[in-house]
Amino acid sequence: MLVQVARTLTENVNRKDDAVARFGGEEFSVLLPDTDISGAKCVSNKLLVAVRALQIPNAGSDVADSLTVSVGGYTVKPLQVEADLYSVIRYADLALYRAKQQGRNRAVHHGFSYG
Repeated sequence: MLVQVARTLTENVNRKDDAVARFGGEEFSVLLPDTDISGAKCVSNKLLVAVRALQIPNAGSDVADSLTVSVGGYTVKPLQVEADLYSVIRYADLALYRAKQQGRNRAVHHGFSYG
């Protein structure tokens, strides 16, 4: 199941520098360089739909009959990453926690927009 989800995530981030990596037991990290919050939201929604479309049975779930994902996103300006990567990871994790707290099968984002 995790391999199928990883493949689906990878197939749905399209630029050559975008990356998907397993980050924990059942967590993945998706890195989207040069992407502001609106772009990240667009990709997140695409990932939510793609994983739902797999229709992997999820017996016993109170969210859905098939597997879903929750997304926590945090965008930063490039210079901020070098200064405090720990905070970037922490804020993305907090956004993920909020997505799960709000009912799962959704994305929550924090960060900046270009312009």
